[in-house]
Amino acid sequence: MNLIKSKYAAIICMLVSALSYSIMQFCVKLTPNIPIMEKILIRNLFSTIIAFIVLKKKKLSLFGNKKNQKHLFGRTLGGYLGMNLFFIGTMQVTLSAAAIINKLSPFVVMILAYFFLKEKITKFHIIALALALLGSWLVIKPQFNSSIMPISILLISAILSGIAFTSLRALGDKENEYTIIFHYSFISVALSIPFLLFNFVLTDLKGTLILLSVGIFAAVGQIALTYAYKLAPASEVSIYDYSNIIFSSLIGYFFLQEQLDWIEIVGIIIIISSSIIVYKANKKIE
Repeated sequence: MNLIKSKYAAIICMLVSALSYSIMQFCVKLTPNIPIMEKILIRNLFSTIIAFIVLKKKKLSLFGNKKNQKHLFGRTLGGYLGMNLFFIGTMQVTLSAAAIINKLSPFVVMILAYFFLKEKITKFHIIALALALLGSWLVIKPQFNSSIMPISILLISAILSGIAFTSLRALGDKENEYTIIFHYSFISVALSIPFLLFNFVLTDLKGTLILLSVGIFAAVGQIALTYAYKLAPASEVSIYDYSNIIFSSLIGYFFLQEQLDWIEIVGIIIIISSSIIVYKANKKIE
């Protein structure tokens, strides 16, 4: 009974995380006049403070063990660069398209983990990858003109995020989750500050509240995600992270008047179906 309750709690945390990241993405899009680096700094500032407080309270390392720095920096730099490109791409496409391309990162992890971590890939994984690529193509409908640029930026972002998550997988449970969060968030803040010395924008009260919401919802999303994976195995709850696509599509439709045609809807269904295939394939491997 306790295991069942724990799994349901993990699912709720994963859904809260997905919704929080969708709202964060929405807030990023609402602030076109604020520099990307300013958004990146605020996005990571709250997570840095929360992780610092938790680690100090538990008397744990802020930056982790020396022997784990290779994987920690892989996660941090991949995540930082990927987030920069994700924010840039988000400003130029619909919320749903950005969310969908971002969700290609688990498939990047699958490929990288096969080559570098010697993890298994079954025929179901290959089918799922092909379906995910097909679904993405239907959603973004790329044309060989200026519209291909934001799509390319988001694809590179997904690859960099995949590198970050592969580093996390290689790291395993060698570091506390809050050490990983602090390492990533603190360095992301530090890397962003020099850019703000030359390009910092003071906005009005509304803009400030929206900007702060980027950091608040990013922190909520990160913490909820952390607890989701603590309460249940990743294989049990990771599938629910794809609800982010649905949340982003609904927010874009109701608040930004972003329309989805039937081809895009089919693409979304195919991508979610491909993630379910991966979920089932991973369960079989376990």
